Amino acid sequence: MYDYKEELINIIKPDIPDPQAARVMQEILGGHYGEMRTMMQYFFQSSNFRGKETH
Repeated sequence: MYDYKEELINIIKPDIPDPQAARVMQEILGGHYGEMRTMMQYFFQSSNFRGKETH
């Protein structure tokens, strides 16, 4: 049995906004070398989309 609660361990409220940190986080998650791109590269490299081999 599983019990899921959508709660944060620590509620973090910044004193002032930090645009540079937000830009870095956005790049990490979805930028040029982000998680989604890396996941898609691993997926397509591990999949075999080749046809029948003829030797």
